[in-house]
Amino acid sequence: MIFIYPALSQEVILCMHENYTMENCTLQVEDIDSQAAEVWISTLAGEKPASSMVLGINETLTCGKAMLMVKRFYAGESYDIVCLKIIP
Repeated sequence: MIFIYPALSQEVILCMHENYTMENCTLQVEDIDSQAAEVWISTLAGEKPASSMVLGINETLTCGKAMLMVKRFYAGESYDIVCLKIIP
């Protein structure tokens, strides 16, 4: 017998200066450059000092107990957005 479990990961789409909170970790998208395929993200987890990094496609960061992976970028007329895959 084969069991197939649904994927536990989810995706979230964020624009510049938008926050997303998971458990005790908050991330903020500081800037997005869809042409360079890079996003500048700051994270704040509990009492740890805030950290900041620039990530490209398929690069990951850890936020609390979850891992985030940059999946794709979308260029818009007014602003760019980034799609992040959240892997618990």
